[in-house]
Amino acid sequence: MVDFHTHLLPGIDDGAKNVEDSVSLLNSLSELGMKEIVLSPHYYPAQERISDFTMRRKQSCEIFAKVLSERNKPTPRLHVACEVYLEPILFNNEDLSPLTVDLGEKFMLTELLYEEDFTNTTESMLRQLVYSYNVVPILAHIDRYPFLMKEKILYNLLEMGCVAQINVSSLSNFFKRKKLLKYLEKGYIGVIGSDTHNKNYINETRIGLSHLRPKDIEYVTDVSKGILNKVKGDSDDFVMEILVD
Repeated sequence: MVDFHTHLLPGIDDGAKNVEDSVSLLNSLSELGMKEIVLSPHYYPAQERISDFTMRRKQSCEIFAKVLSERNKPTPRLHVACEVYLEPILFNNEDLSPLTVDLGEKFMLTELLYEEDFTNTTESMLRQLVYSYNVVPILAHIDRYPFLMKEKILYNLLEMGCVAQINVSSLSNFFKRKKLLKYLEKGYIGVIGSDTHNKNYINETRIGLSHLRPKDIEYVTDVSKGILNKVKGDSDDFVMEILVD
């Protein structure tokens, strides 16, 4: 399986506070069966420049990589990305490629403003990503947004070119589970994630995973690898995957 949304990098956001936490969370996700993990710290465009964020991310990656290189234990393949908060100031940047997850500079994990309704502003920003920047928004944890749980809106966004990500823990909710399993059946959900920030997320992720059907896991794994295989080629050097150029 591929965990497409985590906050494991040490000391960079509200996730792992230090490298010891990072390693512990990584071990827990590995035990749940995650073979590849996307490291996606929060990026808030209004708070810092892209260059400053990527420098902090690089430093965090180097700390994490050093510790992982010193242990004699198999490590899931790790990919560097971020969770980009979608707000108008983001579009003051000409180049968003440092925020994407793939070498093709195409896919970007995107967090939307929490709203009850799908506003014209949000739709306009998503369209700008797709049509002006040629970026595919991966819609983070759609299960949190009432408007993204509406099939017509979600379908239209997928038709626009977006990819939907759910937090696996949401499957532990009976009412959400029914709808999300239907969306998985229809191929609406492209990738899954734990959104792990700390140990409290692990058990809920474990419960959520128990509700996934084998065909669901196979489908989202295929989609995830189709995106991530563009990242660092076919190397099996897991630790080096997180080093940032």
